[in-house]
Amino acid sequence: MATEITMTGNKKIKTIVNEFSEKFNYLSLVFKKANNHPIDIDKNLSEVREKNGGELSIVGNLTVGSLERRFMENFGINVQVVCKSADGRIHNTKGEADTRTLAQQNETAKEEGFVSFV
Repeated sequence: MATEITMTGNKKIKTIVNEFSEKFNYLSLVFKKANNHPIDIDKNLSEVREKNGGELSIVGNLTVGSLERRFMENFGINVQVVCKSADGRIHNTKGEADTRTLAQQNETAKEEGFVSFV
């Protein structure tokens, strides 16, 4: 398993989501355009981004809030880190989770009984 996930323009959104959930089993990403319309996950990042503000790497010590902000700042894309309950419902990780690192939030989701995405 890679220690970081890097973004390139030719990487498909679904690949980013899959790599993220492989690294953080109890978390996933939901992508939306700046206007909150859904993004086609079969498209490449370069096809859906509204800005080209540089590179972005995802590592475990990045906070949930920082990750979400960086996607907006770098690519003009709304990204939400989410968890999944046993009944399949998706839950946003807003609030306290914004200050937790991705690694901490992943562990918290596991401890709180959320289920793995992989």
